[in-house]
Amino acid sequence: MKKQAAAILLALTLLAGCARSPAQSSPDLFDLSEPEEQSTALRMVAGAAKGTQGAYILHNSPDGNFRSILFVDAATHIAEPVCSREGCAHNDESCSAWLPGYPQSQFLFTLGGRLYIGQTREESCVWEAGENGEERRLLFQLSENQTLLDAEMAADDQYLYFQVVEENMELGEYRRFLYRCDLQTGSLKRLRTMKENEDLIGTLNGQLLITQFADDITASPSDNETWLEAWRRVVVELYTVSTEGARSAEPLCSWRESEQRVAMSGSLFYQFNGVQGTLTVTDLATGEEQTVQDERLRDVYDFWIEAPAAGGAVLTMASRDQSQHWWYLYHDGELRESRYEYRGLDRDVQQNLILADLGDWYLVNRSRGQDYVLVRSQDYWADAGPEQDVPVTIVAAGE
Repeated sequence: MKKQAAAILLALTLLAGCARSPAQSSPDLFDLSEPEEQSTALRMVAGAAKGTQGAYILHNSPDGNFRSILFVDAATHIAEPVCSREGCAHNDESCSAWLPGYPQSQFLFTLGGRLYIGQTREESCVWEAGENGEERRLLFQLSENQTLLDAEMAADDQYLYFQVVEENMELGEYRRFLYRCDLQTGSLKRLRTMKENEDLIGTLNGQLLITQFADDITASPSDNETWLEAWRRVVVELYTVSTEGARSAEPLCSWRESEQRVAMSGSLFYQFNGVQGTLTVTDLATGEEQTVQDERLRDVYDFWIEAPAAGGAVLTMASRDQSQHWWYLYHDGELRESRYEYRGLDRDVQQNLILADLGDWYLVNRSRGQDYVLVRSQDYWADAGPEQDVPVTIVAAGE
């Protein structure tokens, strides 16, 4: 399987010269004429596949056998494969926009004017290309016993930082490590041995942010307690980690896993407490803090805080008996119940997932399928109806 994937990816590299340049866009609807400022500060990059005239997305084929890299032009509202080969059907490895489908899992991000394609699961690797898809090269590929944990990555102007799971095949054991990759040479360096429950969640002032269970707390139950009782004892702590892998001696803060969910967006730290019914947003860079208390958030079950973006977040929750589900939009200190579902059990209701933040506009997947629309950010947080949406036309294999 490894050799097969390597051969496919090599073919994609050779075909990179066929890559399509994103269409030149008229700024009639979207003011994207000024290129995005390329920051060199350490920041999270997962899910940030934005170009100067639109955004990149991964699109599943109708049969699920492959995926395509599409560029969504913000002015024309058209999403096309990143391929310019005349007559290309965009449905096999001869296309520069083609990627293998299940069981592989890919993600995209842009950094320093370059497009990156990451792949988790079996053949874990990251590829780099120009924003138009040209000049593709393999940045790094992990060993057979190594897997990218997920798409959560941080980057500055020199390195990528990410988590790797390594399997000891002889002992059948798994360990987690923090790695960095040199963006010029592709060389890898192991920075830190991580605990099983450590997770990279953000950055702050040139340092990485990780969560972990408190050293003196275990999630394993004793002889006299249930798993639920043990879980209620778990305390999670937030630490900083330097870009050389050294963890701070003391945590920035801590909370009970059973009571609170957290998320990061830039320097904003979101804490959703489902017991107290509060949402607290703290700017870790300035110390400014805002708390919303709302009875609708109190004593809920299966509650989460999802994908915060541009000063807002989506809160999802259920009643204790799972008979009811709610999703709320938080923005500018206000909480609004949404008509759209973000996470839920009914596959026919809309999902409302922000795929890319284009400033005054969001690229949004309104459904659990692939229903892409462009939505003004103010309309998104106001929970405006679909009549405000600008549909995106998909031009891809099988569409």
